[in-house]
Amino acid sequence: MTIGIGYDAHKISKKGKMALGGITIDEMKAFDAHSDGDVVIHSLIDAILGAASSSTDKLHSNIGEYFNSNNTEKNIDSKILLDKIITNVYAYSELSIVNIDITVIGKKPFIQNYKDIMLKVLSTLLKIRKKQINIKGKSNNGIDSNGKGHSLSCITVIQMQ
Repeated sequence: MTIGIGYDAHKISKKGKMALGGITIDEMKAFDAHSDGDVVIHSLIDAILGAASSSTDKLHSNIGEYFNSNNTEKNIDSKILLDKIITNVYAYSELSIVNIDITVIGKKPFIQNYKDIMLKVLSTLLKIRKKQINIKGKSNNGIDSNGKGHSLSCITVIQMQ
């Protein structure tokens, strides 16, 4: 049994539409990021790698070792990044996902409005059941850039065996 923790944060930009949890959120502006900036998928990738990298020397331990601003992934859909990582994890380790707990931190969007579609997209990408994933939102009550609506962050914990 292994556990991984992932974290990501991005400022909200003034142009484009937000990618979050593998879906487009029309009501929100895009992230200021090299890729599409999907903080949910980026933190999920880091959590997966944190849990799986100790099982084999064929996997790196964080997203930056696979994809960084020097690579060609400019504006790439983060679902593609997740697919590459999960394909490697399933190919090079015998681990499978037990459960995932995702916390999105920010004033907007109201995560409950998007939770079901995010669960569907993520469970399909990961080839697991929706009930193995929990997604929730926290507002930070206006006390920082997340709470004031200038940025969003995400913490993900995953258990694999």
